[in-house]
Amino acid sequence: MIGNDMVDIYVGPEKEHFHVHRAAICGKIPYFEKMFKDGGFAESYTKSATFPEDDPESFDLLLGWVYQGSIKVPAVRTDDRGDPELSWKPNSLYKLAEKICLSQLQGQVVDTLRDFDRQTYCLSCTKTILNAYSETRKKSGLHRYYAQSLAFILVQGKTCSTWTVNELTEAMSKEVELTRDVLTILRDSGGNVKDPVNEPDCKFHCHADGEPCYKDINKNDYDGK
Repeated sequence: MIGNDMVDIYVGPEKEHFHVHRAAICGKIPYFEKMFKDGGFAESYTKSATFPEDDPESFDLLLGWVYQGSIKVPAVRTDDRGDPELSWKPNSLYKLAEKICLSQLQGQVVDTLRDFDRQTYCLSCTKTILNAYSETRKKSGLHRYYAQSLAFILVQGKTCSTWTVNELTEAMSKEVELTRDVLTILRDSGGNVKDPVNEPDCKFHCHADGEPCYKDINKNDYDGK
């Protein structure tokens, strides 16, 4: 039972308002349990919190995950080059999941992105990759996926539109960490870079060794264990 006890959360520079069941968000996310239940923060008394730097659309997806246990993925659209693209922001949602220390959601974001890339036979464009490197933490699962995507494109030429050498050069010159990650993959693989959409899921997750994958946790919940 989630009851009628509610909290108010305001997200983004325009302070978009979300009215959320406190039991639901605290029961699913330890970050909010500490904020709203422990009594050590002002939010536990005011029953409200503000996240001015976060994306309201991503927070709405987070709430979908809280209430339904999965990401509510909006429809696919077409970009200005005619290529299919997601109509939600994986990088922004991943960034939010990092902020609130939610490794399960981080894994789901990457897996949802990989499913899309697998179905469309398309890998993310350089703009999306650069955005992730500027907004999310180094060595994250998302970084590993994007770096291997770019390394695979360089070796195999796989992409849903023709990337010019200038576009690839610009991306790698703008982000030294990306270049380092790609070169490491190329060196360690001897040029035999595997398609990242077909790699084991946990390669791009961020749970610690020995910590259960979110898929195992969900399976156990489904089995009633």
